[in-house]
Amino acid sequence: MKIKIKAGKQNHIVDFKISMGNGKTHMTALASSSKELDLLQTAISDRNVDDDIIGSIIAKAISNKLKLPVEFDYDYSGAGFGLKLDIYAIIKKLK
Repeated sequence: MKIKIKAGKQNHIVDFKISMGNGKTHMTALASSSKELDLLQTAISDRNVDDDIIGSIIAKAISNKLKLPVEFDYDYSGAGFGLKLDIYAIIKKLK
């Protein structure tokens, strides 16, 4: 999934591979190749203090595509970015 990351005055488009997570982390997002990882690293280094966190940008892009609430998992300690579905918001939509 290609995601546009605004960092500073630059826009970077990075291709991520989204896969199943484990435990409380429902999904993980990893750069799809070493080239994409280099683009991601450039986006991280171009960030300003007031820019959104990269994980939050990824979660928002996935949420917009799925039309379901997705949150960045701040407690995820593996490779890439951990993401969680907001199960309570999904259940509330089903009522």
